Amino acid sequence: MILHFTFNDIEPIWNSGKLPLAKTESRKVKVRLTGWSSSHFPPILEVGDLLCGARPSPPEYFITLLLTYPCSTLALNAPPLKEGIWSDVPGSTIYAQIRIPLPAEAIPLIREADGGEEYSYELILENVELENKTKPPKT
Repeated sequence: MILHFTFNDIEPIWNSGKLPLAKTESRKVKVRLTGWSSSHFPPILEVGDLLCGARPSPPEYFITLLLTYPCSTLALNAPPLKEGIWSDVPGSTIYAQIRIPLPAEAIPLIREADGGEEYSYELILENVELENKTKPPKT
């Protein structure tokens, strides 16, 4: 299976039918992802999010996997901002997201799970090819 990913924005993959996921309070998902990529794919946190959308007529839906990864650390010697303005704690980890629109063949691999408050679903994607579709920033 080939999965496209991006570090900024990506179009969803619309599938025919109704959204197959049960209505839950959380769309958190525990993910195990193995495979290869011709470009950099950072180590991800184990729990991600499922971004879902649907259209009523004709019935269509999409599911995009949002994965979080640590991308950098705030400098220890960062100057404080003005009083009353929130700022990150020096030395803290900065996180970013990877977006993966799930193709139709990946949807049945999403399983309901009892992860307590941490997650409601599990998704195991093994031996997948990850293709970077990140667009360069506009100048």
